[in-house]
Amino acid sequence: MTMFDEYANACGVGVAYPFLKDIDPARPPSTIVIPLKDLDAMGNMERQYWEIKANHYNVLIFFKKGKFYELYDHDATVASREFGLKMVVDTSSRGKMRLAGVPEQSFSEWARLFVCRGFKVGRVEQLHEDDSSVVSGAHKAKVIRRELVEILTPGTITDPAMLSDHKAIFVLAVSPALLNLGVIDCLAVDMSRRIVHWCPCGNSDAIQALCGGQGFGGVCRGGKISDSAFRVKCEPQGRLCPEGALRALSALLQQLDPREIIVPEKVSDVEESSVASRANLASDFLWTWMEGEGYPVEHIPVPVLLTPERALLGVDSPARMLMGTYFRMLKKEREQPLLDEAQLYTAHLSALGHAEVATDEGCAGKLLSGTSVRELGLMSWERRYDHGLVLDECTVRNLEIVANQQDGEETHSLCQTLNHCITSGGKRLFRSWVLRPSSEAAVIQGRQEVVRFLVEDGLHKEVWLNDSAVSLTSPPNSQLSAFIVESASSCGTQYNSVSPNASPGVSTVSPAVCKRARLDLTSSYPHLVSVDFERNLSRLVEMKTDQEFSVSYVDPLVHYRKNLLIIASTVRAFRELMDWSHYFDSACRKRRPTGAVPRLLSELLHEIQAAAPTVCAIEGLFDQQSVKEAGLLIPSRGTSSEYDKAVDRLASVEAKLHEARRKAQQDLFANAPVNFSVLGKDQFLLEVASTDAPKLTPRGLVERARSAKNVKYSMEVLGPLVEAHKEATASKSAALYGVLRRVAAQICEWFPVLYNASSALSYFDCLVNLANLWSRYPRMCFPQLVVPLCSDAIDSRPDIGVGSIEAGDIARPAVGRSAFLRASDLVHPTLVPENAVPNSIALDDEAGRLLVLTGPNMAGKSTLMRTIAVNVILAQMGAPILGSAMTFSPIHRIFTRIGARDASHKGQSTLYVELNETAEILRSADGQSLCLIDELGRGTSTHDGLAIAHASLQALKEDIDPPPLTLFSTHYHALALEQERCSRAAVLQSRSQGYNTSSCDIESPSKIKKVQLGYMDFAFGSVGSESLKQTNSLESSFINNKNCERSENSCHVVPSPTFLYRLVPGVCARSYGVEVAVMAGIAPHLVHLAKYKSEELARFTALHEDIDSIRNFLSLQHATGHEFTNQHADDSCWKQLRD
Repeated sequence: MTMFDEYANACGVGVAYPFLKDIDPARPPSTIVIPLKDLDAMGNMERQYWEIKANHYNVLIFFKKGKFYELYDHDATVASREFGLKMVVDTSSRGKMRLAGVPEQSFSEWARLFVCRGFKVGRVEQLHEDDSSVVSGAHKAKVIRRELVEILTPGTITDPAMLSDHKAIFVLAVSPALLNLGVIDCLAVDMSRRIVHWCPCGNSDAIQALCGGQGFGGVCRGGKISDSAFRVKCEPQGRLCPEGALRALSALLQQLDPREIIVPEKVSDVEESSVASRANLASDFLWTWMEGEGYPVEHIPVPVLLTPERALLGVDSPARMLMGTYFRMLKKEREQPLLDEAQLYTAHLSALGHAEVATDEGCAGKLLSGTSVRELGLMSWERRYDHGLVLDECTVRNLEIVANQQDGEETHSLCQTLNHCITSGGKRLFRSWVLRPSSEAAVIQGRQEVVRFLVEDGLHKEVWLNDSAVSLTSPPNSQLSAFIVESASSCGTQYNSVSPNASPGVSTVSPAVCKRARLDLTSSYPHLVSVDFERNLSRLVEMKTDQEFSVSYVDPLVHYRKNLLIIASTVRAFRELMDWSHYFDSACRKRRPTGAVPRLLSELLHEIQAAAPTVCAIEGLFDQQSVKEAGLLIPSRGTSSEYDKAVDRLASVEAKLHEARRKAQQDLFANAPVNFSVLGKDQFLLEVASTDAPKLTPRGLVERARSAKNVKYSMEVLGPLVEAHKEATASKSAALYGVLRRVAAQICEWFPVLYNASSALSYFDCLVNLANLWSRYPRMCFPQLVVPLCSDAIDSRPDIGVGSIEAGDIARPAVGRSAFLRASDLVHPTLVPENAVPNSIALDDEAGRLLVLTGPNMAGKSTLMRTIAVNVILAQMGAPILGSAMTFSPIHRIFTRIGARDASHKGQSTLYVELNETAEILRSADGQSLCLIDELGRGTSTHDGLAIAHASLQALKEDIDPPPLTLFSTHYHALALEQERCSRAAVLQSRSQGYNTSSCDIESPSKIKKVQLGYMDFAFGSVGSESLKQTNSLESSFINNKNCERSENSCHVVPSPTFLYRLVPGVCARSYGVEVAVMAGIAPHLVHLAKYKSEELARFTALHEDIDSIRNFLSLQHATGHEFTNQHADDSCWKQLRD
C-alpha cells in the first residue's frame, strides 16, 4: 500500500478512503453511500467527482478537465492495468485520488476500448461557464459545473467512431413476470440502428393473446400487452421456467447475440410463498441460466415489482418497463420514446401457424402498414408471410451455423465461410438469412432467378466486389471493360474464358486481374462500401434533438465536425449508390437487350432509383465542396438569421479589438509592430518585439511573458471585449450546430425513401454474395424446386405470381404435405474442395424417407448429416448448392441430435441432454421436417441405449404420417439388422397374410414404411504391431482359456482402416473402435487387451443370436407348417432366414 492507502477493500488491496472498505472491485456495487463528514473533508473538485461516482460506482468515470478526460482512484488503477495508461500517484492537488487521463480528441477511441473490455464508461462534461454555481456554502470557492451526460455500455454505444464492425449491438431485457402464462418476456434494443424488438418467448397461444389475438404481426406496438391476455388460462407451472420458453430464449440469444442482458433485481422483504418470491426465484434462475450459456447478465433494480396480475393491464410489457428503467440509469431519458416503436419479433419461435412474420427489419416493418400486398411486391411479401426454415438452438449449434463447437467463436462457422458481403447492412442481413432461410417457394425461386441471372451474365463480377469477386462497382464514366481486357491481356489471360462449372455465358477473370481491378474500383465509390447506411440514418434522427451544444467544449467544433462528417459521408454514399444503380441498370440492358430482368431484381433497382430525386434535393441543402475544403457547413447569407446575427456580432467585436490594438500601437509603442497573441487560456495579448518594448511597462498594461524575441502584455481595457468575443464565438458555434441539426431534420423527412434504398442495397449485396459462391467451389448447381400442393389446408395469403415462373424451373405436382430430397455429389462448404468426397442421397416415398446409417468411427457419418442439412439451407436461401444435382420441396424445419455434451450449469447430464433434444423431435417433427439423429443412446448402458434408439426410430417411422426425412446414425448394429429383418418379413407377409414376427409388429402391407440402410465405406490394410508382443506378461492374466494361443496370435495384427467417406447401401458389421484407438495413440498393450475383449464379446453375442435364430425358425415352422415351407423353398428371403 502507498502512503495514501490507509484502508483495504474486500480483496485486501489498499484504498484511500474509509467508505471504500469491504468493496469487492471484481463485482462493484452500482451505488455506494459516502458519509457527509467525508464529503465535507474533500476539496471542491474532489467532492464534485465523488458525488457523481457514488451514484454510478460500477461505471468508469471520464471526468472532463480542460482538454483532458481524467480517471481517478480505482478507475485510474483499472486504466493503468488494462491499457498501460500512466498513473500519477502524487495526489497533492487532488486530495487522495490517483490520476490517469486521455486527451479530449481521443475520447471516442479510448471509450471504445474500455467498452469492448466489458466496462461501462461515464462521460462527465463541463457545462457553460455562465452556469457555474457554488458547490457547497458561501465559504467554498466556485467550481465549474459538471454533469454526467451519458453512460456508454457494450450494448448501447452509437457513436460511429466507437463501432468497430458491422455486427448488431443489442441490449436485451428479460423479465419473468409473465411466467404464469408460460412466457418469458423480452425486449431487445439496438441503439446504433434504432431498432426495437419485442421478443416474447414461450407458449405461442399465450403470445398471440398478448398481441390481441390478431396474429403475430397484428396490432402489437411498443411492447403493449393486450387485454385479451386475461382470457388465457393461467395454470401453475410445474417447473420454475417452462422448457419451451427456455428453448425459445436460447434461440433468441443465438440470433441476436446481445452484448448486454438485464434482468430485474430481487425484491427484498417478501413472503416466502408469495408471487413476488416466485418472481425473485425466477429472476435468479434466468440470471444463472444465461450466465451459464456465456452471456453477460446484470441485475437492474426496479422501483416496483411487476407481478403477473399487474402485468396484464393492457399497458407496457414487463420487459419494456425494465428497459425504460435501464435507460434512465444510463442518462438516456430522451430515448424513451424509441421503446414505443417496438415491433414484434418472431424469428426465434418454432411454431407460428399462418401468422404474419416480423424479423430484423425493424424500420421496414413500420413502413408496411396501410399498403396492399400486391403493391408491396416480393420483398415485402417475404417480410410479412415467409416464416422461414426453422433452425432451433440445437440445430444452430450442432451445424455450427454462427459459431464453432470448439471455442464458441465465429471462426470456421458456416456464416463466416459464406458471408462475404461488402456492405455492413448486407453482412447483417446475410447472417439473418443463414439463421432463418426461406421456406416459401416463391421467395426461394425469386432469389434463385436473380442469382442465376447474375452468374450466367457475369454481372456478379463486373458490377460488384467482395472477398471472392472482381469489383465493387464500375462507375459509368470509367472504362471497366477496357480496363479488364487490358489487364487480362497483360497477364496473358482471355477475358471470355469459361470455367469448367460455368453455365453458358459465364465469364471468369484471373486472380491477377481481380487484384488490379479491385484496387481501381474500390477507390471509385469508397463511401458506398464504408458507410453503414442504417447506423448513419439513425444518427441523423438523434441529431435532430441532440443537446450536446449545451456542453462547454474547449473546442466547440469537435462535436460539430463529427456530426458533419456523418451527414457529408451519408449524402456522398447515397450519391454513389444512385450512380452505381444507373450503371448496373444499363449493364443489365446491354447484356439482355431483349430478355426480361428477373422480377425481384427489378424491384430492388426500383427501390434504389426511387431515392434519386430525394438525393438531389438533399445535395441542394448545402455546398458539398465548401464542406470538404473548410470542414464547416456554412449556410448562404439570408438562409439562417441566427447564424447571420452571430457572424455580424463576432465581426463587430473583432473590429473593436483591432481598433484598440492599433490605438495601443500608436500611443504606447511608437507605431512598432504589435500583434495579438495567446498564452494558455488568455487570448488577445499584445505581442511586441523585445527591441521595441519599453523598459518600463506602459500604464494600463501588465507584462505576462518575456523572451529574447518578444514581450506579451495584457491590456485591462480589452477585458470586456475579450469576454464579448468569447460569447460571440460561442453564439456562432451554436448557430452552426443549429444549422447542422436543421439539415439533419430535413434529411430525416425523407427517411422512408432512403431506408428502402439502403435495404434494397443490402438485399442485392446478399444475392451477389450467393452468386459469388459459383466461382469459389469446383462443383455447383442450381437445385430444382418442387412445390407441394396443400389440399387439406387453406392458404389465405395472396398469390404473388408463382404460376408465371418459366416451365422447368419449378414444378407443382400433387405431392401432398410432405417434403422430399434427392441430391447427387453433395459436399460441405467448410471442407477443402480438393479433398472433399461427394455423396448422394435420396429421401422420398419411393426410396424411403428414413435412412439408418452405420459405419466405423471417424468414417464421416456426422459430416454427411451436416453436409445434407447445410446444402438444404443453401438451397432455401436461393443459392446454388455444392453438388451436381438436387431436387427438393421446401423443408419447414431442421432438427438435429448430434454430439455428446452435458449442461452442468443447468444440472443436466449427457443422457438428459440427448433425450431432451430427442423429445423435441418426436413432439414437433412432421412430414416437412428434416431430422438428423446421431448415435442416440450413447450416454447410458448398452441395453438402455439400444432400447431408446429402437423406440425413437419406431416412433419416427410409425407414429408420424408421413414420416419426416430422417438420417438416423447408430453404432447399435442390431438396430439396423432389425430393420433389415423387418423389410424381409414384410416381403413374406405380403405373400402370405397372417404372418407376424416377434421383433417387427407389421399390421398391414399397405402401411409398411420403407427404411433405407446405408453405411460409410472403408477399406483395410493390415499392419503388424510388433510393439504388441512386449505385452505378453500382461495378457496372460486376462487370457485364460483354451483358445488363448489362437486369440493372442490374432491380436498381434491390428488392421489400419482407410476411410473412404462414401455412403453405400447395406449395414456395417462393426464400428472398429479398437482400430481407431490405434490411430488415436492409445498404448499398444491396452489396444491388444481391448481387441481380445471385443472378440470375446462378439463371440458371446453371436452365440445368443444363433440360439434366437433357431428358436424363431422352429416356432415359425410350427406356425406355418411344412406346406408353407415347401411352397417357398426357392424364395431367397426364406432361404436366408432358414439358414
